[in-house]
Amino acid sequence: TMILVTVNKQTKKITMTSFLRDSLVYIENFVDSDGVTHSGRTKMTLCYALGYKWGGDLGAMRMIDGVIERNFGAKVDRNIEVNMDAFDACINAIGGVTITLDEDEVKYMNNYFKDYDDRTFEVGDNLVDGWAAEVYVRTRHSNNGDNDFNRTNRQRMVVAQVLEKVKNMSLLEINALVDELLPYVVTDMSNTDMTNYITELL
Repeated sequence: TMILVTVNKQTKKITMTSFLRDSLVYIENFVDSDGVTHSGRTKMTLCYALGYKWGGDLGAMRMIDGVIERNFGAKVDRNIEVNMDAFDACINAIGGVTITLDEDEVKYMNNYFKDYDDRTFEVGDNLVDGWAAEVYVRTRHSNNGDNDFNRTNRQRMVVAQVLEKVKNMSLLEINALVDELLPYVVTDMSNTDMTNYITELL
């Protein structure tokens, strides 16, 4: 999942833009850790894998940043990489999120968790923990009309809810949350960078 989060200081708005993994993009003059230059067209999801292969986590970030700027015109200032464990831990740390399910999504979720008697879902709002939220944001086959556009919309809705919950926390609570979740994430930001961004966002 790739989401560009844009913070507009003038309008005081945060915008999230999803990039579909299967988008055909152009790599231009990416130099790997062996000094070899790479250019050409490929799927966006492969760009991350190639960047990782050639330079680890930071190489993957550098590759994706270059691809986004070259193909979509947006300059990426900072990166945060969150794996599924981090996603689950973040949702759990803020007390869960509310997802609104239609009949097809309920059927999909209940089927996924069919071996867990304590996990049942209903049409409408459902307060869920990190694991259920993870299944929800990864869903793209709840029915024949479901697709990656719907999946990215689910992802943005959950991230927006996380941001809203964090926004209502005190600075002390946010610092405690950052300390708890920092071991789970990979970023090219320093602790000072993160503190400054959080203060600015608040």
